[in-house]
Amino acid sequence: MRYDVVRYVVGQTLRIISVPFLLALLGNLAYGLYDPDFESYPVIAFGAPAALAMVAGTLLTRGVDSDEIDVRIRDREAFASVGLGWLTIVLIGTLPYWLGGVFNGPFSDASLSEVNQGFVYSLFESMAGFTTTGATVIDPTSTPLCDNQTVDCIASLHPSILVYRSATQWLGGMGVIMLGLLIFSRSVGGGGMSLARAELTGPTVSPTGLTFQSTARILWMVFVALTVIEFVLLVRFTPLGAFDAINISLTTIATGGMTPTDAGIGGFDSAMLEAILIFFMFVSGLNFAALYLVAVKGQVNEIKDEEMRNYALIWVATIAMVSTFLAYEGLSMSESVRDAAFTITSIITSTGYSTADWGSWQLFPKLILLILMAIGATAGSTSGGLKVMRATMLLKIAKREIMTITQPKRVVPIRLNGSVVDEKRVSLALGMISAWILLCALSILLISLTDPGIDLESAISVVFSMLGNTGPALGAYGPSLTYAGMSIPGLIGSSLLMWLGRLEIFTVLILFNLRLWSRSD
Repeated sequence: MRYDVVRYVVGQTLRIISVPFLLALLGNLAYGLYDPDFESYPVIAFGAPAALAMVAGTLLTRGVDSDEIDVRIRDREAFASVGLGWLTIVLIGTLPYWLGGVFNGPFSDASLSEVNQGFVYSLFESMAGFTTTGATVIDPTSTPLCDNQTVDCIASLHPSILVYRSATQWLGGMGVIMLGLLIFSRSVGGGGMSLARAELTGPTVSPTGLTFQSTARILWMVFVALTVIEFVLLVRFTPLGAFDAINISLTTIATGGMTPTDAGIGGFDSAMLEAILIFFMFVSGLNFAALYLVAVKGQVNEIKDEEMRNYALIWVATIAMVSTFLAYEGLSMSESVRDAAFTITSIITSTGYSTADWGSWQLFPKLILLILMAIGATAGSTSGGLKVMRATMLLKIAKREIMTITQPKRVVPIRLNGSVVDEKRVSLALGMISAWILLCALSILLISLTDPGIDLESAISVVFSMLGNTGPALGAYGPSLTYAGMSIPGLIGSSLLMWLGRLEIFTVLILFNLRLWSRSD
């Protein structure tokens, strides 16, 4: 392991994450100049992490020759850097919640146990933000800023905290580490692609065939453009004001799902809003590099991509099944289609928005939602889950094994988009799916120990939701509820699952391999 390379990447990551903290700090200082009722805690909440991130980042990068990073970074340094970098970002990201009074912090009058509990709440909220999971523990039972008389607990928080929550999802969606290196380092080329493979979701990086800088620039350009377009449409055609529109735009494109109100999207009761969000959620579930090739380069053949085609087929088929079932249960056809289309799009893209209380639906549609939480959308998107590509490969592998049994001498290669898939990629996909299943089984057992009162539906759906970075689950943690009632060990475990899911398991698990940390080359 080349520790100076890891130190450099983590340091650059801390420097980039200090920027939004500084902007929030400056915004709060300006706000306090003309508001006589301004409270000072937002300055502390954002000033401390900004200083900590900047100082620590500068110290970590000191003495490292950035010109040599390109030739010295390998996959092992990339995976270590990304895994540790994300954990560092999340830990610093807890401070605005913990120091800002959202939860009981060191400056409150709470007891030591309550302060510790406040830190765990803050950790969970930060992890849910940066991993774009969108789960929350903010409700009158967890935050001293609300009580049972508060009409809307989330909306009553300081505006800077609400924007910060949304911004963490936006930064985490496309990859804050990739953004940091794109801005601060011009030297990372081949090594940058290793970092991109470790951070971006899905079994492939992108189909662009370009350098790291070009690929990262393209992906972020698409990401920013979609955010701006959605914001303009929300302000122009929906009842949302600018503040709500910017928050929802930041979390939609990142497929994060956090909203600035307790009621979520359903509280606005706007068909036009839901239609716009369905479109942008679905688009955000597509491979961003392929979107660039289609929209900017005019390479329409990318639309024929097998994974994107299967993603669209799954989306249409599940909407048809769920809407038909809801209509059979008594809803009008228009309501059934509206609820099913929004919910299915939200779940398959791991966004987690809700307009209907799908936690109270019958077993059939809930099982469909669980399956979609596991599958997710396409590789190279901001969504969570295993990805449609891996699900497609799994079906092809099963078909090959059946054919091999009946015709033992026949060689049946796995093909995607007409090309033969290398057996190494096939093995990697099988390994990922196997790790996902085993981790789910183990996590369900553990949550039954940390929260012995939990029912089976809640336990299974929580694990699927956390590992798939979806957010809301079923049962006790449905779309209209929060995770504040979960035990402290359960919240810590759920936070780890979100981390594992965002970095697709192997990037995290490899950190526990002692050989990774060997100094030998």
